[in-house]
Amino acid sequence: MFERCPIISARGGSTTSSSAAHVPRRIVVPGRFNSDPYVPQVNRYSVTAQERRNHLAMVQIASHPEWCKYEAIRYERAYCSYRNLSSLQFKSRVDNFLILYVCRYLFNEAHPSVSKKHFFFSYIGETILDGTVAEIVGNAFNGANSAFPMWRSNMLYFPICRFNHWFSFVVCLKERLFVFLDSLYGEFSDFHLAIHDQIVNNFTNLWDTYVSPIMRKRIDFENFDIVYPAVRQQNNTYDCGVFSVMYMKHWTPRTPIGNLFTQADIDNIRIKLANELYFSTFNTAHKSLVTNFFGAELDNFSFLSGDRK
Repeated sequence: MFERCPIISARGGSTTSSSAAHVPRRIVVPGRFNSDPYVPQVNRYSVTAQERRNHLAMVQIASHPEWCKYEAIRYERAYCSYRNLSSLQFKSRVDNFLILYVCRYLFNEAHPSVSKKHFFFSYIGETILDGTVAEIVGNAFNGANSAFPMWRSNMLYFPICRFNHWFSFVVCLKERLFVFLDSLYGEFSDFHLAIHDQIVNNFTNLWDTYVSPIMRKRIDFENFDIVYPAVRQQNNTYDCGVFSVMYMKHWTPRTPIGNLFTQADIDNIRIKLANELYFSTFNTAHKSLVTNFFGAELDNFSFLSGDRK
């Protein structure tokens, strides 16, 4: 199932006349009375037997009381354990550390100067939403600007976990949109009615505090529309984190993301994502614990006795 919804501005009930001229041309959203715009895909995320074995090895390592503590992924100074990576096993909730490494992976895969995108760790979006410790957000904004000026970017992605539920808040600077991507709750749900104005207002204030003085002019965020594009919907309570990762990897205002995956693909996406993050050339952690897990004596792995690199 997926939620079909028109472009909605939370500030005015429906798209205003001033925005109607540009929003429909720039964001792909199925209309209220349109036929199903999503084309079913078959085996879009097929996985190999080796990918399945790797995934199974990661899950079993994560269940071991000692091995679960070892580094699974290290991207420069940031690393996560097999315990964190195990949140990609079936029917598990994705944890904050895993989202952090997805953000770092996307940064390494395409620098913001190339992608024109910034991906912020989840605690940044959550801090913006709660309106607490502004300095944390200021430091994150300063770090992002040092990599590539935020105001020259097209999109800023903020994955957020609220009440054990993941959704994505995206600031589309080029398209002049505040976008909420949620696989469970819609714009009229109590969940979003309680937060969308709050996060938009807090973001605007923080931007004016930390970014506007650097760029020496102000962006009129009050004229941005708040939109909820139609996205595929989860049919359980635990896959929201995987949906949010897919939004970060693939969503743009002109991408009909419903064509890319469905709920039926999620298990295979978990397998492929675990393999993608683990075997990335950016990952400098030892990989032999997984590659040799079946059919090898684990005592032969020297790093288990202290060499964790």
